[in-house]
Amino acid sequence: MDDNEDFDRAKMHLAILHNVPSQREFYKLALQRAGFKQVSVYAAALDALEQHINGSQERPVDLMLYGILLDSDMSWKNLRQIRNQYDGPILIVTERYDKQVE
Repeated sequence: MDDNEDFDRAKMHLAILHNVPSQREFYKLALQRAGFKQVSVYAAALDALEQHINGSQERPVDLMLYGILLDSDMSWKNLRQIRNQYDGPILIVTERYDKQVE
């Protein structure tokens, strides 16, 4: 994003979907420190997402952060369902660490 673009982090609404509560709080704190004021956190479950997307929030989500378990079929299934219900950007994060990448 160019510095000249009109970008107000405080007005953006972000949603974090992650199954690990400590990770949800970590991402929320990091994003709030970066200037994002409207950050909602949920377990990475479809019912939480459906509740959020179907009007429990006044403002639609501008960006979704989704914590995925790479070797979990359910995580991938949930991601496909999320994509069916939400057409905005999704940032996918994982906890996997690969020593071969060093």
